[in-house]
Amino acid sequence: MDGYMGRILRVDLSEGKTWAQVIDESSLKRFIGGQGLGAYMLYKEVGPTVDPLSPENRLMFLTGPLTGVIDSRSEAVFKSPLSGGFGYSNCGGTFGSELRFAGFDAIVLQGRAKKPTFLYVEDGSASLKEAQHLWGHDTYDVEILVRKELDDLKIKVASIGIAGENLVRFSSIMTDKGRAFARAGCGAVMGSKLLKAVAVRGRLQVPIHDKNGLISLWRENVGAIVKSPFCATISKFGTAGLFAARVPVGYGIVRNWSLDISEFSGVERLSGENIISSYPTSKYYCYKCPVGCGHLMKRPESGDETHIPEYETLAALGSQCCNDDLESVLKANDLCNRHGLDTISTGTAIAFAMECFEKGILSAEDVGFEINWGNSEAVVELVERIAKREGFGDVLAEGVRRAAARIGRNATELAMEVKGLEVAMHDPRSMFGWGLGYATAACGGRHNESFVLSTPMPEIGLPKRIERNSVEGQADAVLRSQNLISFVGSAGLCYFVHVTSGHICQIPGLVSCVTGWTMSWDQIMETGERIFNLKRAFNMRHNISPKEDTLPERLMNEPLPAGASKGIVVPLKRMLDEYYELRGWDAATGRPSRKKLLELGLEEIAESLWSDRMK
Repeated sequence: MDGYMGRILRVDLSEGKTWAQVIDESSLKRFIGGQGLGAYMLYKEVGPTVDPLSPENRLMFLTGPLTGVIDSRSEAVFKSPLSGGFGYSNCGGTFGSELRFAGFDAIVLQGRAKKPTFLYVEDGSASLKEAQHLWGHDTYDVEILVRKELDDLKIKVASIGIAGENLVRFSSIMTDKGRAFARAGCGAVMGSKLLKAVAVRGRLQVPIHDKNGLISLWRENVGAIVKSPFCATISKFGTAGLFAARVPVGYGIVRNWSLDISEFSGVERLSGENIISSYPTSKYYCYKCPVGCGHLMKRPESGDETHIPEYETLAALGSQCCNDDLESVLKANDLCNRHGLDTISTGTAIAFAMECFEKGILSAEDVGFEINWGNSEAVVELVERIAKREGFGDVLAEGVRRAAARIGRNATELAMEVKGLEVAMHDPRSMFGWGLGYATAACGGRHNESFVLSTPMPEIGLPKRIERNSVEGQADAVLRSQNLISFVGSAGLCYFVHVTSGHICQIPGLVSCVTGWTMSWDQIMETGERIFNLKRAFNMRHNISPKEDTLPERLMNEPLPAGASKGIVVPLKRMLDEYYELRGWDAATGRPSRKKLLELGLEEIAESLWSDRMK
């Protein structure tokens, strides 16, 4: 099939077996690839009684038709150890493209190896190899060691660090020394399977339906994308360039979401502009990317090359902890990359602990040392202890929801999470749509699923910009954004390049040139809606109650004391009722209605979901 390698690599780690499975074209047309295809397989193969850290869970690496063609995005899909519901994570870099060149559109892993193992995939074949010698090594070392062992410097490696080995519930899978499948705990799922790494090497080509048409269309559009204000900023400074830019709209996170970014004294010190001007850096481009939002720097103490922090990392490990020490943020970021930790969840867990300490819920004796606000040494130390599950780090390694329940004494009031996932670094009190997006996202408080379009996009039915602190129009804008992003991720496209740039008009043509399928905007949005409803159906089947469609009380009841969003809270209930109605979700159960599922061609899901309800 044009646009696809046409095969899934299946791996049973318990049996030590690998085999190829042909993908039927009808499934690809319905779900396109990536998280869409992953959600469909996960729904069919992982039942509601499966523990996320058991051998029966699946860990899937999936690509889309544009991966390895004009983009590089790939996605991991699994049942999340944080929420117990649908989990996925999106990653750039080079791993996804190399997987396609190795002859597969996806890898589906099940079971648990008898001893530490790594998977090697090369040009249509796969083998499982012993990895005891890799266990305990950080993700940087694993890349080096695997390439040396297999005698090929072009091999791409996705691996876990000690956090994944220790089943930290928000551990990540790392590649390219800083690109990450970061959110929802995929690293813990990989660690539970005793799988240290997946290495891929390919020399095959993705079949393209109309190569000349693709080249022509991309040339027409790439200039406008690169010159867009958003892409120009991140190309120059990385997403770190967004940190200081958030001050005028009250967008940043300070002191565990209790203060406005204008009240943080370290904005300039942690800004992307300061990082780029203070350290020698070089550009990093994901495969085929024209923007290059990645920046590499060498750590002074080791000489090792690492990625500079992303915006989310600067906020999570910096301002959220009132930590204005740039060196400590750089060190903590490097440790998270090496150990395989989601920086958003890590920083949120540390800020949560700091507020518990401030309020007397935790003591120095409980933690092992003082963790007052702005204690930069404590931030770095807690990163280490979380990854190793040492001392109080073992409590935080469970995520803030479980940690708060274990600590007690009203700690749950300070846990900034949705559906068990720590909330991303975008304050919905400054943009209501983020709040509705967090509340309804299948994975919980993650930014990719809660992305709200900030510019008019008539192609998807949003002819005008929605006012950021207005209830009117938010529900419609959020669901359309979610549908679009579900398609874009599944197709293997980068949100920054193809959506946030404000230049989405080329997407139907790109898909058509690669696959040969003619897809209108209505068909694209319907595909995205099908994927989003399928993720919702998975959650409903796995006992994720509609009561989970909420936000931390702080965001709904505690207004910011200063800044551009002073005095504002999120009016979630007013938006949520309209959202349910527009989505066609059952008001009583929160489930996608049978009618809606049938409209989207999900007959088997409708039968399963509503039959379960009748039992």
